Amino acid sequence: MIQFFKISILASFLLLASFTSAQAEPSSQQCNTRWAQDFIGKYLTLAVKEEARKTARAITVVVNSLDRQHQNNRLRIQTDLDLKITHLDCG
Repeated sequence: MIQFFKISILASFLLLASFTSAQAEPSSQQCNTRWAQDFIGKYLTLAVKEEARKTARAITVVVNSLDRQHQNNRLRIQTDLDLKITHLDCG
Protein backbone atom coordinates (compact mmCIF):
# COMPACT_ATOMS: atom_id res chain seq x y z
CA MET A 1 0.00 0.00 0.00
CA ILE A 2 2.82 2.39 0.86
CA GLN A 3 4.57 1.49 -2.41
CA PHE A 4 1.42 2.39 -4.36
CA PHE A 5 1.14 5.68 -2.47
CA LYS A 6 4.76 6.61 -3.28
CA ILE A 7 4.31 5.78 -6.96
CA SER A 8 1.10 7.78 -7.24
CA ILE A 9 2.69 10.85 -5.61
CA LEU A 10 5.70 10.61 -7.92
CA ALA A 11 3.44 10.28 -10.96
CA SER A 12 1.43 13.31 -9.82
CA PHE A 13 4.58 15.44 -9.53
CA LEU A 14 5.81 14.37 -12.95
CA LEU A 15 2.43 15.10 -14.52
CA LEU A 16 2.25 18.50 -12.84
CA ALA A 17 5.79 19.35 -14.00
CA SER A 18 4.94 18.50 -17.59
CA PHE A 19 1.80 20.67 -17.52
CA THR A 20 3.58 23.71 -16.08
CA SER A 21 6.48 23.52 -18.55
CA ALA A 22 4.04 23.22 -21.48
CA GLN A 23 2.16 26.32 -20.33
CA ALA A 24 5.31 28.37 -19.71
CA GLU A 25 6.66 28.04 -23.25
CA PRO A 26 4.60 29.46 -26.11
CA SER A 27 4.19 27.21 -29.10
CA SER A 28 6.77 27.77 -31.80
CA GLN A 29 3.91 27.86 -34.33
CA GLN A 30 1.94 30.56 -32.54
CA CYS A 31 2.14 34.17 -33.72
CA ASN A 32 4.10 36.51 -31.45
CA THR A 33 4.79 40.13 -32.38
CA ARG A 34 7.49 40.55 -29.74
CA TRP A 35 10.16 39.84 -32.38
CA ALA A 36 8.51 41.90 -35.13
CA GLN A 37 8.24 45.30 -33.44
CA ASP A 38 11.18 46.62 -35.52
CA PHE A 39 8.86 46.78 -38.53
CA ILE A 40 6.77 49.59 -37.01
CA GLY A 41 7.54 52.78 -38.90
CA LYS A 42 8.59 51.02 -42.11
CA TYR A 43 6.65 51.34 -45.34
CA LEU A 44 4.60 48.26 -46.15
CA THR A 45 5.77 46.39 -49.23
CA LEU A 46 5.29 42.75 -50.17
CA ALA A 47 8.83 41.98 -48.97
CA VAL A 48 8.33 43.77 -45.63
CA LYS A 49 4.97 42.05 -45.14
CA GLU A 50 6.49 38.61 -45.73
CA GLU A 51 9.49 39.31 -43.51
CA ALA A 52 7.20 40.53 -40.70
CA ARG A 53 5.11 37.37 -41.05
CA LYS A 54 8.18 35.15 -40.80
CA THR A 55 9.61 37.11 -37.88
CA ALA A 56 6.32 36.96 -35.97
CA ARG A 57 6.01 33.23 -36.78
CA ALA A 58 2.56 33.73 -38.28
CA ILE A 59 0.97 31.65 -41.00
CA THR A 60 -1.24 34.36 -42.51
CA VAL A 61 -1.23 38.17 -42.64
CA VAL A 62 -4.04 40.70 -42.91
CA VAL A 63 -3.57 44.42 -43.44
CA ASN A 64 -6.00 47.01 -42.05
CA SER A 65 -8.64 44.33 -41.53
CA LEU A 66 -11.84 45.06 -39.64
CA ASP A 67 -12.48 41.35 -39.04
CA ARG A 68 -12.45 40.77 -35.27
CA GLN A 69 -12.45 36.97 -35.39
CA HIS A 70 -9.37 35.79 -33.49
CA GLN A 71 -6.90 33.36 -35.09
CA ASN A 72 -3.72 32.49 -33.16
CA ASN A 73 -1.53 32.17 -36.24
CA ARG A 74 -2.56 35.38 -38.01
CA LEU A 75 -0.52 38.60 -38.01
CA ARG A 76 -2.53 41.81 -38.16
CA ILE A 77 -0.75 44.82 -39.65
CA GLN A 78 -2.24 48.29 -39.35
CA THR A 79 -0.94 51.13 -41.49
CA ASP A 80 -1.58 54.83 -41.93
CA LEU A 81 -2.72 56.36 -45.23
CA ASP A 82 0.86 56.38 -46.55
CA LEU A 83 1.15 52.61 -45.87
CA LYS A 84 3.59 53.12 -43.02
CA ILE A 85 3.19 50.37 -40.40
CA THR A 86 1.72 51.77 -37.18
CA HIS A 87 0.72 48.65 -35.24
CA LEU A 88 1.34 44.90 -35.23
CA ASP A 89 -0.86 42.40 -33.43
CA CYS A 90 -1.67 38.72 -33.53
CA GLY A 91 -5.16 37.38 -33.79
